[in-house]
Amino acid sequence: MNKEITINTEDLRDKYNSMDNNGRALLEHIFGADIFAPKDITERVRTFEDAIAVLGTENRAVTDYYALLGKHCSGSVLAMLRLRIIAEALNEGWTPVFDGSQKRYIPDFYIFSDDEQNTQVRYVRSLEWSHADSLSPSAILFKTAELARYAGQQFTELWKDFLTGR
Repeated sequence: MNKEITINTEDLRDKYNSMDNNGRALLEHIFGADIFAPKDITERVRTFEDAIAVLGTENRAVTDYYALLGKHCSGSVLAMLRLRIIAEALNEGWTPVFDGSQKRYIPDFYIFSDDEQNTQVRYVRSLEWSHADSLSPSAILFKTAELARYAGQQFTELWKDFLTGR
């Protein structure tokens, strides 16, 4: 006699997240690993390494980064390359165009020095980026204000390195 079992997907994911690696492997074998993968990109990209994993090592931004990694690049150049990878991963294939047909966003920061002259960078807000000039950081623009906000808050240290030239 066969019985049908119905499992709520959210309940299954909750159980999966509370299990050890053996339990997770068993559930992935039964249901497939895709059902347990985070769906929201901000859940999948929490670190620079996560962004590389999302894009893959053959991605142009990733290969550019690794090609320059061993060279004598400033910290701000490496930070910009890392932010480019993060932006590309978070944007999930979206690329900005400058024909007036779409909005683009960038995090906005407040930069200051404390009493010991240590430079501090604080995320302020997401700005709509409408400039199409040579100063446009088109490789690190975001398709939504929410993604720009997330990138500004999650990767503040990289933005600090990029913005302060360190």
